[in-house]
Amino acid sequence: MYYIQINNIKYYKYFILLIPFFIHIYEYFEYSLKQYIKSRYKVNIYLNDGNILYLNGFMDTGNNLIEPYGNRRVIIINKFVNENFYYVPYKTIGGEYLIKCFNPKRVYIDGIGDVKNISVGIIDKKFDGYNCLLNNLILEDIW
Repeated sequence: MYYIQINNIKYYKYFILLIPFFIHIYEYFEYSLKQYIKSRYKVNIYLNDGNILYLNGFMDTGNNLIEPYGNRRVIIINKFVNENFYYVPYKTIGGEYLIKCFNPKRVYIDGIGDVKNISVGIIDKKFDGYNCLLNNLILEDIW
């Protein structure tokens, strides 16, 4: 305040009042960015024929799909794979559908480790920035 003259103080008080607002906006975007980074994972799916799929995964809080035959968590990919498939029913807001699934040999998620009891579902839809939707219930098995 020493450097600010008394004549100009009426203009600076408006800027001082806006500082908490700018700090709040900064904290909001910082938190959002941290949550976005925390929800991204590198995923390796080891297929039964010896091939490995290297995928960028996104932890989808809306994906709670469990296949009813073996009570496995389903992660969804958008890559074509030549495996033995079976169909799993699922519901969305738009209706009821069937998704092609297979059981991989092994699934490794970077930062989580080997994940057991997983089925992989295949869809034709393109994802934006990733190619694998991880099941939110995977984290429950770890904790």
